[in-house]
Amino acid sequence: FLFSKSSDTELRHAQAEFDRQLELTRLMLDGLNNSHTHHLRCLNDLVESEVQYHRQSVQILEDLRKQLGLSKSSLNSTAAATAAAAAASSTPRTIQALRTATVKFDYDASDHHELSVLAKETVNIILDDNEKHSHDSDWITVERPQTKERGRV
Repeated sequence: FLFSKSSDTELRHAQAEFDRQLELTRLMLDGLNNSHTHHLRCLNDLVESEVQYHRQSVQILEDLRKQLGLSKSSLNSTAAATAAAAAASSTPRTIQALRTATVKFDYDASDHHELSVLAKETVNIILDDNEKHSHDSDWITVERPQTKERGRV
């Protein structure tokens, strides 16, 4: 009888512990489910915000293009005209690359092939066929974007 009383007590204690753990697990799963639902809602809001942002960006760019009076066909015809003019040009210099640089120090030109520049001035670096084959790495041709003046520095 003593043995059975002890086993009943242990069984009740084990059942109570099991029920407690079951309730904790249910609460944790409910919390996880709620967190998952909230996370999905936040992700959906993020995607909607991104889509709205990009729609607005496209609309702004379309409005800007209209303000500038440009259309896709005029852009294509301008590009074709520019390409045709470049092909018909009699100058042997073909521009291969165009990069922008900021001048670090003032430079005073000493002849008509050079360009005087000031520190902090922004210039375009011109790399053409003639300079690609040149081994004179002390000089580079630059161009002022506003005036299109070119010279070596």
